[in-house]
Amino acid sequence: MKKIVAFILLLCILFMTACRPDPVSPQPTEEPQIEEVPTTPQATETPQTEPPTLDGQIDAVEMLLQVQSDARYVFEQIWLPHMVFEFESEEIAAFIKDSNVEGMRENLLLSWEFVAMQAIIEMFGERIFDGPDLDILGQLYELRFDEHVVDVTIESLDEETSAFIIEMLDIEQFLRSTYIAIVYSEAHGLALFTLEQSHGFHMFCFIEIDSRGSFFEVENNREAFVEAIRSVL
Repeated sequence: MKKIVAFILLLCILFMTACRPDPVSPQPTEEPQIEEVPTTPQATETPQTEPPTLDGQIDAVEMLLQVQSDARYVFEQIWLPHMVFEFESEEIAAFIKDSNVEGMRENLLLSWEFVAMQAIIEMFGERIFDGPDLDILGQLYELRFDEHVVDVTIESLDEETSAFIIEMLDIEQFLRSTYIAIVYSEAHGLALFTLEQSHGFHMFCFIEIDSRGSFFEVENNREAFVEAIRSVL
């Protein structure tokens, strides 16, 4: 990945803070109303606790469920925008033009692998960075690389525009996505859209490197998500 070393340092810093934005309930509207908000999570003081163990303690389970949620937020709201718009924009555009679904899937899985493992390391420390324990953690607490990226397909949106539609594991948490779309056209370049869990419904949103915003409520399925994308192009 281009400039990946610099971004890894940035990501490590972000994992040292809590990636838990305060919930804000967006109001659906008949016409798209864009409201941009910052994507960078606010830093909070990290609790001083003993490192969790692997002996089945409930606190370790709860902490790993939280680190799963944090990893998803970083992957969707921070990592993907940088990957799509900066580090790998040319490669991703080529994947879409060539309908290279497997290439995009592999790219996403490698990215999720890095983000998920970095999240675990930040939680448990480098003492588990020796293979078996790390793999056990990933399997027991649903941070396996092939489970969160459920499916990747390609969709023609119009004669000049196509998109990868990425189905994500629904962890039923606020601001975590069930679908992500990477859209490309020669005229307008790349765009990134999400369908995110809100307060009892799902919101159709866009993400950029430095901002994000919501459009309107959409049913939580692929067909409705694709139609929502077409409506704002």
